[in-house]
Amino acid sequence: MATTYDVDALTLGPTGWRPLNNSTLYRFLAADRRKGKFDFTKSEDRLRNALLWRKEYGADSLIDLPPDGWEKYITFRVGIWPGVDFKGRPVHIERLGEYFSSGNRSLLTDEQWFRFYAWDLEVHFQKMRKSAEKMNKAVDKFIYCADFKGVISGVFNRNAFNLVPLLKTLVKVIECHYPEIVDKIILINVPRVSMALYAVVKRFLDPETVNKIEFHSSVPYKRLLELMSNDVIPEEYGGTNKIDYPHTTSK
Repeated sequence: MATTYDVDALTLGPTGWRPLNNSTLYRFLAADRRKGKFDFTKSEDRLRNALLWRKEYGADSLIDLPPDGWEKYITFRVGIWPGVDFKGRPVHIERLGEYFSSGNRSLLTDEQWFRFYAWDLEVHFQKMRKSAEKMNKAVDKFIYCADFKGVISGVFNRNAFNLVPLLKTLVKVIECHYPEIVDKIILINVPRVSMALYAVVKRFLDPETVNKIEFHSSVPYKRLLELMSNDVIPEEYGGTNKIDYPHTTSK
């Protein structure tokens, strides 16, 4: 039986403090681990703030009640789930370069971006739970692959840099409540010119997240095969997966 965190369930109601499994507790501990040492006070504060946020934001119901307009959002920020890796971790692939260059930032308000991004992260947990049920074991992380093709135009027309304030706020306001759910971050088709953009974004990323990032100037087919089977890799990247993988809708 999994150990749970003994708290007063009446304090925050059904979406506040609740029994938490070992995987969740460890994720929050690992998020504030530095040089092999845990910071229990910092981790508890992070967990408390996350549960308060979930209650106030209604995060538990997002997966069942997607925000209005989500159909349009997924054309602005295109991502697919082609399967799982050899360890059962869901694989998420995104056309991040096209997102950076699209200029779609202005098409939604900050609140809409926040809401959609929180919903997106809840989808991540849904994918992990389904994989865990199928594999009959804990699955608490996913693999993230970001295709930077198309980012060059976003660097030169400044659309990519115009996104930075929003990304910074998303990390600060929302992503901090979902710590340690990504195992590897594989960036593909990364042009050298985009490193200037990365230098800006890196400043507000968690150091633990930065350590998980791999850069590849083209499609690292052999590297992908180390992590997942050929039938998970989309045809566009050399695999046999025929999954629909549309391009980003630009304003």
